[in-house]
Amino acid sequence: MNMNIIEDYIEWNRKNLRSERSRIEYARDLSIFEAWLEGKSLLDATKYDIELYKRTSKVSNRTTNRKLSVIRSFYTFLVDSGRIDENPSDKIKGVKVERRHVPRLVNLTSLNMLFAHKLFPDESYNLILSQTIFRTFYYTGIRLSELIGIDVRDIDLENRKITVTGKGNTRTIKFSKSLLDWLGQYSGYRSNQTIKGESAFFVSNESKRLTKSKIWYFFTKFKRHTGIHTNPHALRHTFASHALSRGMDLAQVQELLGHAEVATTSIYIDVAKSTEDSYDKAFP
Repeated sequence: MNMNIIEDYIEWNRKNLRSERSRIEYARDLSIFEAWLEGKSLLDATKYDIELYKRTSKVSNRTTNRKLSVIRSFYTFLVDSGRIDENPSDKIKGVKVERRHVPRLVNLTSLNMLFAHKLFPDESYNLILSQTIFRTFYYTGIRLSELIGIDVRDIDLENRKITVTGKGNTRTIKFSKSLLDWLGQYSGYRSNQTIKGESAFFVSNESKRLTKSKIWYFFTKFKRHTGIHTNPHALRHTFASHALSRGMDLAQVQELLGHAEVATTSIYIDVAKSTEDSYDKAFP
């Protein structure tokens, strides 16, 4: 197994593979392909080999396309680094997959209304709490259960990071300066609550960890006031779509969302060109 070349590729592509999990997955995909070649070096693989590998794949079409994406990227690296002269993966098309249903996104008009509408009196605890929650869903893309599970220790205001746990993984998410303002403001209101031994960051006005029904109450109240229906999952998908369309790389969005496979993330948009400080550019 030619791990040196694979390791060189992972290092070359590190800007897009920021998590250890992503790097392990990409290396594993290439190792599986090399094993399938049965003794032939990755350097000697032909277009026919890759086409046959695609046709004989025993995984889902979506996973096959993800593996092909890794192979294409790998051979682009080999050409760029002068290890081979021609890219054998050129013009190899992916397999057709049924388009997954993507939940309806929140349009910009509705999003602006969500952030501007006052569900509660000015300066009230529930107003600051609900508005901070709406923005946290949009600016981080986290799940409802993940938001509920956030503890005070998981919030790093100085470095603009939140640590969340969901669906078998714990990940740290950077958040925007806009969200920082609201989290900081909410923290001040929270500190004025009578809280004894409550570790949760988001708490009700009874100083208890928020429940799903409490959060749904905020969204339902917004719908009653405006006629606009939205929910945490729609904001999560809107975050992903906006992030990709504004320049974040697919692998980076995958990490932020906590998807096990990049194929799950790819339902939103084609791979976007990576940019430096892409989160700050997507969500200033």
